Amino acid sequence: MVRVFNWKTIPPAPFPFLKSGAFHNMRRAGTYVSHRGTRRGQVARGVQCLLDRGVEFRTEFLVRAAERVADPGQLAGAIDNERCRDAIRARSRHPFAKHSSVEESQQILDRFIAAGGNFIDTANFYTKGHSEKIIGDHIGRDPAKRDRLVIATKFSGNLYPGDPNGGGSGRKSVIKACEHSLRRLQTDYIDLYWLHNWDVNTPIDETMAALEDLVRSGKVRHVGVSDTPAWKVVEANVTARFRGWTAFVGLQIEYSLLERSVEQELVPMARELGLGITPWSPLKSGALSGKYTRKSAGQVKGDRGFFLDPFINERTYAVVDELEVIARAHDSTVARVAIAWLQAQPGVTSTIIGARRLAQLEDNLKAVDVRLTAEELLRLDALTKPAFGFPQNMQAIFPAIHNGGTTVNGVHAPPSGFVMERGDKPY
Repeated sequence: MVRVFNWKTIPPAPFPFLKSGAFHNMRRAGTYVSHRGTRRGQVARGVQCLLDRGVEFRTEFLVRAAERVADPGQLAGAIDNERCRDAIRARSRHPFAKHSSVEESQQILDRFIAAGGNFIDTANFYTKGHSEKIIGDHIGRDPAKRDRLVIATKFSGNLYPGDPNGGGSGRKSVIKACEHSLRRLQTDYIDLYWLHNWDVNTPIDETMAALEDLVRSGKVRHVGVSDTPAWKVVEANVTARFRGWTAFVGLQIEYSLLERSVEQELVPMARELGLGITPWSPLKSGALSGKYTRKSAGQVKGDRGFFLDPFINERTYAVVDELEVIARAHDSTVARVAIAWLQAQPGVTSTIIGARRLAQLEDNLKAVDVRLTAEELLRLDALTKPAFGFPQNMQAIFPAIHNGGTTVNGVHAPPSGFVMERGDKPY
């Protein structure tokens, strides 16, 4: 008879390869966090042993074991049962993207560092904290690597359903999130700590005061802000500077040839306040990777359909067509040219590459060698130039109002009739 167990109801059993308490932890589907890595193999062997005895696990148990105990690929690979492997891989993914395996993540980190990269960005809730743990296991515990790298992570994400104080930007959440990130990253300080997104329920001065305390305690070196309106960033930094607190030094925003609305307020604000701009999704969830062209329309399925599908359209194909032309001129690729355009934009200091495979990283890294001509930049700019609303849509007439018919900083305009006609005299 095959018995079907729920993850909560698996009975204890004396397996010789499990130390005291280990099988109890496995019964709880890996609710302990195996940060020491000592029992991952034991859990996999325990599952396999039960499978060999005819036990059929519910998918929920396998998913929890994969999420809490090890990388989904690790546990799946250790189990000799096709149905269980498929269940783990299918049900243990991030909602919007496929995972890299731990091994490939380590290879990507090593290759990035070997190529001269020194800035690694993550967040507390990426893959439920596993992203931070992978970085900690591979880099945090190695002082020779850790000391030469800038490690950035973010707070705001709530990992504790049912707890309203488990996320957001209140003091309790900010400090606790930092402590958990430090533990997973296996380091005693975070180089750059980002506010991940604006928490409308928390006064910004409470957030800035908590961040100041983290900086003064040595747990955080610098702070930055992501996905927040320009006016709120200005309020935060002005408040911090008046009170002698640490202010935001970086701005992380979505920015690409297909996402330029940030040029209306956020980019000018960052340049005015001296915040370094760090774009995320430079390839617009893969739309500018070169995979999605007129020829391949309908033939290639993206991994991030939720974000990607709305942008596979005629406008994107027109941009990719031009990117292909420029890429051929540089003996390069569509993705590299798209990243090179972004790197050439005013205020951009670093670009986040979300490579999931080593081959993607290798290609994207070569974007640093692409130098687009002024004419090529203008061609790409013209294809996606955004139309801004008020008051930016009036800025073109301001030199005629301000400059009195002279040239100021290289900009000339005849006097505006709205101000003074030639020969008129002011009252």
